[in-house]
Amino acid sequence: MLIYTPDGFVSALLMAPGRPHLGGAGSTDGTPDQFKKAGSGFIGYSGRYKVDEVKAAVTHQPLVAFSSDMLGNNQKRLVELNGDVLVLTAEHTQQVGSAVAKSQLEWVRVKASQPEEDR
Repeated sequence: MLIYTPDGFVSALLMAPGRPHLGGAGSTDGTPDQFKKAGSGFIGYSGRYKVDEVKAAVTHQPLVAFSSDMLGNNQKRLVELNGDVLVLTAEHTQQVGSAVAKSQLEWVRVKASQPEEDR
């Protein structure tokens, strides 16, 4: 789920399918192993965003995040919009001088009037 507000806030939540249940009704239920498995299939952050229309890019500035490593680190994404599909591309380098790897996520717009089973 990716949410942009008109006043400059973004929230991004990604969850792998089939994550294990923690075995209880609350967020503190579960064993350390269950938490590890559940956490490895989830990423999320919220904060501010800025758009650079000239470079067709958006920069997310996390204020809260599942991974504290994201705090204070801008997340720049190249933007491509095709109708109701938003494609965000991130470029990553592992080490100085190494090749640049790219990853893409495609986000499909869900309309509030769309039935939940079609989302």
